Amino acid sequence: HGQGVDKGRDTPCQPALSLEQEQLPLAVLEQRVAFGIELAALLVPQGWDPEGVISIEAIGQIKLSLNKLSGQVLVSTSRRTPSALEKIIKDEFAGFGPCRFLVIANENNHPDAVGGILALSKIVVVSAESISMISEAATSGRYVVVYNSGRLNKRHRLFIENLRVNGYIYTAESRDLGRVIEGIWQDKPEIKVLHDNKRVREAIGERL
Repeated sequence: HGQGVDKGRDTPCQPALSLEQEQLPLAVLEQRVAFGIELAALLVPQGWDPEGVISIEAIGQIKLSLNKLSGQVLVSTSRRTPSALEKIIKDEFAGFGPCRFLVIANENNHPDAVGGILALSKIVVVSAESISMISEAATSGRYVVVYNSGRLNKRHRLFIENLRVNGYIYTAESRDLGRVIEGIWQDKPEIKVLHDNKRVREAIGERL
């Protein structure tokens, strides 16, 4: 990818493929996470980034922030994530010490993985394409950062801007993601939770 990114500390990320289906990811994750350390979560929907340029930049920013802040990351893709982006995500996180959980949804889409990730995370980083995923994150009671990862239509952009203006999410370009994450981590502003279920349902119905 040009400049290499620090592979990180400690043990490598443990993929969801090792989970027994009857086990809830939350219980498994609790055993893998060092308590008292803030968490960040990366949820990657389908992505309009066929060569992975934006994704690589965003992942690099996340990893640098985690190393600076001694954070840990729990990672999940979407079933609509292209195989080329899945490969990038696996290459970047599989040997990265602060990664404690990695789900490649097209390989093992555990139904409770996203819920477990949201439950254990303090900051949720979401790429911009999936309205349903952004909505779920915004109702989770966590800080939510949405980064621009490709082309969006006008309705989609307005949805994201509405959430940002009303204080439910933060937005960032991929190159600025680290600065936004670190600012939230240090300042710990009040979290505004999206409770408007009707608005969420309408947004999910209009997803692209």
